[in-house]
Amino acid sequence: MSTVERELRSRIDQLGPEEKRRLLEYSRTIGSVRPRGTPGSALRDVFGILPEEDARQMERAIEEGCERAEADGC
Repeated sequence: MSTVERELRSRIDQLGPEEKRRLLEYSRTIGSVRPRGTPGSALRDVFGILPEEDARQMERAIEEGCERAEADGC
């Protein structure tokens, strides 16, 4: 059993029946939940409408603020 599995077992053992039921329900969704977002094909209509200078300013702000843009923030 891995370290992660041992820690999970230990934490599960400390839960009450209701928390264990909730954890079981949650665990069933972990692999099946797909992130929501806008498909790339829906963005075709807006591609290229941002003026080039505005795009450069946004890129600089991202680089200065957090180095990269990610779906969950900086």
